[in-house]
Amino acid sequence: MLCFYSNFYIYNFYDVFDYLNHIKEIDGFIFQNFSKEGSKNLKYERNYFSASNARKIDAIRETIQKWKNENLITELEFYILICSLLEEIPSISNIAGTYGAFLKINDPRMSKTLQIKMPKTISSKLKHECFNENGNDLIRKIKCDVLYIDPPYNERQYPPNYHMLETLILNGLSENIELRYNTNFSVRSEEHTSELQSRLHLV
Repeated sequence: MLCFYSNFYIYNFYDVFDYLNHIKEIDGFIFQNFSKEGSKNLKYERNYFSASNARKIDAIRETIQKWKNENLITELEFYILICSLLEEIPSISNIAGTYGAFLKINDPRMSKTLQIKMPKTISSKLKHECFNENGNDLIRKIKCDVLYIDPPYNERQYPPNYHMLETLILNGLSENIELRYNTNFSVRSEEHTSELQSRLHLV
């Protein structure tokens, strides 16, 4: 097992991250669809990452998935590694802020080499829960004293702007790349947004 935590005591994560940071690059889903070199023969040429970083993203993501499938890491360790990758992606991306579009002139960040590291965590003895479901359904199930929510509040939707991070989480499972900048993940209709805002009495 590749153990990261034991009562929040970190002991051998250095070797794991060192291995991933020096991993052999591969031509995978991200390289083929989101780097200029890999997508040059596709309907839409995309330039989100340098060829080297795109290949490295593919190699790291595939390795993390392989470790999980072979039970070499726990579910918690899997998500820690995924989080570490997601947190570093913006630092080597050719974007202005979100992934709705890439920049025409290469951003200097593209020349940086992707290096992942242990995510910062807060030690707590409290119970925490995460949900991944429609907010309209979830709001009927949970109770709380204070609720902060930030749903899409106009016609601008999440998928075109955060599709890259969702694609990495899905490990390229959303194959309908011809949608160009969308995945089939976390789509929110205007009706759902309006209903949620009304239910929460948001102005």
